[in-house]
Amino acid sequence: MCPAYLRKKPTRIEGGIRDSQEGFHWCNLFCRAIGNSKSTLNMSLFMTVDMPTSNQARDTEKRTKAKRALALKDEALLAECQTTFFVAGGPGGQHRNKTASAVRIVHSATGLTVTASERRSQARNRKVALERLREALKELTKTAPPRKPSRPTLGSKQRRMAEKKRQGEKKASRRRPPEE
Repeated sequence: MCPAYLRKKPTRIEGGIRDSQEGFHWCNLFCRAIGNSKSTLNMSLFMTVDMPTSNQARDTEKRTKAKRALALKDEALLAECQTTFFVAGGPGGQHRNKTASAVRIVHSATGLTVTASERRSQARNRKVALERLREALKELTKTAPPRKPSRPTLGSKQRRMAEKKRQGEKKASRRRPPEE
């Protein structure tokens, strides 16, 4: 039996195990993760895994994070992101091919990644990448309009029924004739 403090379902599970089913008893999973082996125990000391959530909840969470990020100024948004510089090839001569002027920005809250390597200047590429990040965040904040349920038309019903009848006749013709 699990201790009382493990019976409550937390928002996170310690350990390196992720279960795709949402209906598992997390306490047993936690106890198994700790008790299996020494390596699992060591893993549980530094890894945390998010509980699986539904796609709709995950999308809503990303949307709110994107809205919050869009409200930030450029400096604050860049501080929230991981920026890396790398060497990009292409036209631009030696200055572009030998210097790390290309920029990759990863927004860790939403998981968006944007790159810019068109220009020879790192500062210009950073500005362009930031603009692209803002555009991607705007796309993330958009929600699909709710679907209005519609009924099939009379013509589509008739076509579907005719197709079913043709399929039934085709299957009937493949059957063995009844033995008498």
